[in-house]
Amino acid sequence: MRLIATVQAKRLLSSALIFTVLAVLFLLGFALFRHDENAKAVFSTWNGNVYQTKSELLMEAMRYVGVCSPEAAASLWAEGLKQRSAALQYAAMSDMLKEEYQKRLQTTAPNWVTGISSPWVDSYTIVSMKESGANSRVAELTFALLSSGSPAQTYNASLLLAEQNGFWRVNGITMDEQLYPYTGF
Repeated sequence: MRLIATVQAKRLLSSALIFTVLAVLFLLGFALFRHDENAKAVFSTWNGNVYQTKSELLMEAMRYVGVCSPEAAASLWAEGLKQRSAALQYAAMSDMLKEEYQKRLQTTAPNWVTGISSPWVDSYTIVSMKESGANSRVAELTFALLSSGSPAQTYNASLLLAEQNGFWRVNGITMDEQLYPYTGF
């Protein structure tokens, strides 16, 4: 009988300890949540769609990551054209351009896949990189498009690059009209 009482006492003590730990964690989480404006904003806008929430969090995270050279920013954007990835193009853009780009993608490429299957962007070259101010550059790029039934074609793009929050970003884009489908514009 004593053995059963000891086992029951240990279970009760174990349950009480687990409950106490969970209560402390809950209270700690509640205290942090009450004082964290970012957490409040995320949870107050959550509509039950986990994919939308993840997407919004990833898009917000893109503000805090980037590349550290103008050449890398131009390459990242160009690689987005080559891989048909609006996400790579978006990652290279300034906050202002991201807003505009995101709005356009809702109608032109809502799944964030850009470009067409043929012709496709086979390669790109950064032809030149010129300083246009203290923290800005202009990159001239050439894109080679291939098709199984026609010879290679080349088109040009010019990127205005600027330093923003410690990263180099694409701040403006001009390009040959034939490149529009590859960008989502």
